[in-house]
Amino acid sequence: MMKTGAILILGVLAGLLALQNVHGEDRPPDLPVVGRDDIQHTTLGWVEKGTTNLFTGVSVKYHQNGKVSGTMTIRNGEMDGPMVGFHENGQVAVHGLMKKNLKTGYWHYFFASGVLHKTRIYADTDWVYEARYDESGALIKIRDFRKNKEVEQSHPEATQKTAPSAVP
Repeated sequence: MMKTGAILILGVLAGLLALQNVHGEDRPPDLPVVGRDDIQHTTLGWVEKGTTNLFTGVSVKYHQNGKVSGTMTIRNGEMDGPMVGFHENGQVAVHGLMKKNLKTGYWHYFFASGVLHKTRIYADTDWVYEARYDESGALIKIRDFRKNKEVEQSHPEATQKTAPSAVP
């Protein structure tokens, strides 16, 4: 129990601290933290298991090896705030921000090595840009989904839309 509790606290804190820096969002320190098995998704939204009480807090899910596989912030039954996913080796797999159950802003996806794999940018509920990187971190391509075409890498949008380095 002590080991699981320590893993939970460290995983959640690492994810939340990293996301606070990425998104500049301060989170209330008093949000309850629960395991994913303690809540369930219904037609009402995310609720405390066995009730109709809308959940507000941070939900944590684990890999079979006991490491944190993901955290999501829920407010009044809706995914609303930072989300972070982890590979089984503990490296960040994905992080981004949800607003009322929709992805918003920059979402960064990482290889298990910790190297950035792709960045997706969401605006007005649509996925508008995607930058892809190879396993060395070199930019492969950028796609503008509003125009349904690839952006030239020398184009200013290519350099403006690249992601920051991997979350520590």
